[in-house]
Amino acid sequence: MAICVGCRFDLRMTQRVLGKQHITLDEFQEPDKTYITLLERLPGIGINQFNELLKRRNIPSRVPEYTLGIMKKDGFYAKVGTEYFAPGIDEALQIAAKHCVTEKR
Repeated sequence: MAICVGCRFDLRMTQRVLGKQHITLDEFQEPDKTYITLLERLPGIGINQFNELLKRRNIPSRVPEYTLGIMKKDGFYAKVGTEYFAPGIDEALQIAAKHCVTEKR
């Protein structure tokens, strides 16, 4: 999710990227419900703003262990590379910033 937001993907693009790895956002369960709301209402939101809004909603920034387990089991973790996974959102932001180009508006 952090990489998609860091690249300023909208909801549709984020769902397509996650869908390629068989990850579906559940609009009725947190934190997915908040992710969807933010991506719908604030398309192109910056990662710092996204992170701040998550903090305000008390949504943890760390990848749940079960999610990481699914990514490892499905081979996504190995395909992407361990260097692109971070223990928290702040670290993920640093990784995303290195790999995403942003336009000046």
